[in-house]
Amino acid sequence: MAVQCKCWKRDVENDIVLQLKAGKQVHSCCVAWMVTTSNFTRHQGAGELVI
Repeated sequence: MAVQCKCWKRDVENDIVLQLKAGKQVHSCCVAWMVTTSNFTRHQGAGELVI
């Protein structure tokens, strides 16, 4: 399992989500979670957050 926590004032953008997805693949993780105190940019739909 890969987990990233973001305590940001600005929204989490797509490139950060893609970095988590790449890390999941590199480390052969079954699932990857991102937790944030902010929001995700509009670019990510709910389905895209399941990485």
